[in-house]
Amino acid sequence: MERDVPQRLLECFEAIDKKGGRAVLMDFYRVTGNQKNEEKIVRFMLLCNLIVKREDGKDTFFEKTEDGKALHQLIKNRDYLGPLFESLGQTRLRFDDFKGLE
Repeated sequence: MERDVPQRLLECFEAIDKKGGRAVLMDFYRVTGNQKNEEKIVRFMLLCNLIVKREDGKDTFFEKTEDGKALHQLIKNRDYLGPLFESLGQTRLRFDDFKGLE
């Protein structure tokens, strides 16, 4: 099963949490499976202000920002909120997306 962007972001956020709030690049590599995808997801998360890069001496690590923490909570509830986000990306509301939630 191919993982979509929200699933990969969720896995990255959870990798940060598993490391006590500070992940290193190798943690993202384990999520993405290769260096190219690791670089893409880290760059995306940095550009979107979801994580911040910090240095402590010779060590470089990444922490979630407030925006990242908020998005992490939303993505955790994705099964419930998914149709909402899909509808917000459209020009018209489609109630078919909400079947089963009524």
